[in-house]
Amino acid sequence: MGSMRSVERQPTLWQQLKSMLLFGGLKAHGPSRTNDYLPLPIWRKNAERSSCLDLITQLRRGLLDKPEQSYLFGIETDTNNYYRCNMIF
Repeated sequence: MGSMRSVERQPTLWQQLKSMLLFGGLKAHGPSRTNDYLPLPIWRKNAERSSCLDLITQLRRGLLDKPEQSYLFGIETDTNNYYRCNMIF
């Protein structure tokens, strides 16, 4: 069982990871939503910014497009299964 301090710190870690993802998206794609992303669902048709889900989808697509580079970061991709990426340690 983990310590109580690790439970307290989990939201902070999640917030830092989310911030890194959003800043990476800003640097790679700019502040507005571009055609690099998949089409929006009907209920988000007026979105001007990319969401975390958009950025995670872009990350997955990038990992699957170049599996030889993703292996350098310790990530093993399965090109037959879009949703499967394993960390290699």
